[in-house]
Amino acid sequence: MTQRFTIKITGVEGISEYCTSFAKLADDLSASLYVTAGLYHGGSLIGKPLCTDLIDINANPRWQQWLQFRIQMRDLPRVCRSLLLSRSLWSLC
Repeated sequence: MTQRFTIKITGVEGISEYCTSFAKLADDLSASLYVTAGLYHGGSLIGKPLCTDLIDINANPRWQQWLQFRIQMRDLPRVCRSLLLSRSLWSLC
């Protein structure tokens, strides 16, 4: 397969249900949220991590965004793992 490894980041459900401070953060600050995705093999990062676009923080954030890694499907190790992290940026203005 010569196709590159691609994942779709759709969204997160009910963040405020699990993190009570999240709703307060969204109300008090001008904040944005994004997801970073990386592929790992044996504890080492394979290639460069990818990030989604920034979106405004809300209770159910949605990206509907495809992330395409540079590595081809045929070159992925069998025990490769993916790591997805949601992160925020905020301004106190």
